[in-house]
Amino acid sequence: MKITDIKVLLTAPAGRNFVLVKVLTDEGVYGCGEGTLNGNEPVVAKAIEHMTPLLLGMDPLRTEDIWQFIYHWPYFRGGPVYAAAQGAIDLALWDLKGKVAGLPVYQLLGGRSRRGAMVYRHADGRDVKEAADNVRKFLDQGIRSSASSRARTAVPARSALNRPRSRTFRPWRFSSRTCISPPSSSSSRGCARSWATTSSSATTCTSG
Repeated sequence: MKITDIKVLLTAPAGRNFVLVKVLTDEGVYGCGEGTLNGNEPVVAKAIEHMTPLLLGMDPLRTEDIWQFIYHWPYFRGGPVYAAAQGAIDLALWDLKGKVAGLPVYQLLGGRSRRGAMVYRHADGRDVKEAADNVRKFLDQGIRSSASSRARTAVPARSALNRPRSRTFRPWRFSSRTCISPPSSSSSRGCARSWATTSSSATTCTSG
């Protein structure tokens, strides 16, 4: 069995974008995968199209070999776009392998280990009442834990809050650790001894 083509479909059912992949073979068996990356769907699709010529003629059942090949192929590795593209192809190959084996993929990965799985649902609402009503709808569908759902109402206009958003870049927000002041040697806990003081008098440290 050999890979003959990889089709990419950009679609948006109900207003939500998705990147879908279909791996085709010379024996008519195919596998489907999904590699949606919110806000970057067309870029992921192009990455998959860029990978496709490399995989033509390969055995689709060699899922691990193909994964390692895709991962080590580029000079610069990683990144969310590339990972989403690779994940979409990997999912499609496992789907194809399940069809060939005549088994659900979870059986190929060690078998069933639980009766169900946690899911995430997002309950929006224009006000608190509408958000609460949507939460109740999810409860009726079987959502049992508040940890698996999120409720959010519309946010008032910024002018109503009278709190203009700061345009100052704050690099410490993106650091792995944040310190308001340089810690003592007893509390630094491995912080590097290189400190960068920002315009707002906050200091940051990087974990060592």
